[in-house]
Amino acid sequence: MTSVIFATQVVDPDDPVLGFVVNQVRALVARGARVAVVANEVRRVPTDLGADVHSLGKELGRSRALRTLEYERVVTTLARRMRPATLLAHMVPVYLVLGAPALRATGGRTMLWYAHPRDSPKLALAEALSDVVLTTVAGTYPRSTDRLRVIGQAIDTERFSYAPPPEGAQCRLLALGRPAPVKGYGTILEGFALARQAGVDATLDIAAPVTTAAETRHASELAALCRRLGLDGDEVFKPGVPQAEVPARIHAATALVNATASGSGDKVIFEAMACGRPVVASNTALADLVRGGGLDLLYRAGDPSALAERVAEVAALAARDRARLAAVGTALRQQIVENHSIGHWAEAVMDLAAEIAARPPAAALARRLRAGRAG
Repeated sequence: MTSVIFATQVVDPDDPVLGFVVNQVRALVARGARVAVVANEVRRVPTDLGADVHSLGKELGRSRALRTLEYERVVTTLARRMRPATLLAHMVPVYLVLGAPALRATGGRTMLWYAHPRDSPKLALAEALSDVVLTTVAGTYPRSTDRLRVIGQAIDTERFSYAPPPEGAQCRLLALGRPAPVKGYGTILEGFALARQAGVDATLDIAAPVTTAAETRHASELAALCRRLGLDGDEVFKPGVPQAEVPARIHAATALVNATASGSGDKVIFEAMACGRPVVASNTALADLVRGGGLDLLYRAGDPSALAERVAEVAALAARDRARLAAVGTALRQQIVENHSIGHWAEAVMDLAAEIAARPPAAALARRLRAGRAG
């Protein structure tokens, strides 16, 4: 049996940002893995999760220093109890850096999942300590390494099911994600305002969960931008959407509009495509994906005028050619089903865990290499 220590930030199926992690754990368990989850914060654990869950205590107000000590203690205990185990560090390089010694000491292995454009010394160190690095597509990992494996996103294609475009001629645009500069909401607002000024019949809903003080400040800046652009901020910005409500929100939209920085494996793009929705995006790492339905809605990053032009294209289809819009959506969904489903993701993780477990331990491998050089 494959044993996995899944290190993540939050366990809560209702969390608007990381609620999907629960389904990733379920998918691994469904494929025979013994899983223990170590989370910085645990709010609610589904009774059917099928995995042990260990909290570091953020929800109790525990300090970062104490949480770090607790992480090292818990991972060390689990690595001994589940030996040999594979540590899967989800999006946080320091989880791998801190956990690697315990896994190495017990004959375990390490995996880093990372899909973001931000590079850092911690990421470089985590990469060096990883047996394998996992990402969504080739452009969603910011470093060059022969340890990189592209395994797709983990989209629940049953929950995110296909639905035909909404009735009516009006183009309904949706943006999802926390209000952070990397999300490019300023470009979206300016582009939408330009499209409206050009006579495009469209609405825009931005569901932006605020989770940090920095996001609160940026949300205030975006509200001020709405006022300058003559947009009703209360009409555009909505509270964050719980995971259970995301599919319905996407189904109600004509298209997703996204301005996340290139190199990000922004999950909502994959979710929208799974629902059969075209995506207006600037993320060049996902260019082939969003063009896969035969409709090129990629625009230059940071260019509101280019975004407005793409919005006008979608609006024209919504008004005059729903059949074409539906065909595009069907083709987009097919890509997600084939390459980015949660089952595809979990099977890739399990296969790679088996592959790296079959390799010689790091110490033995180093001895062999030294012996080879000596010969």
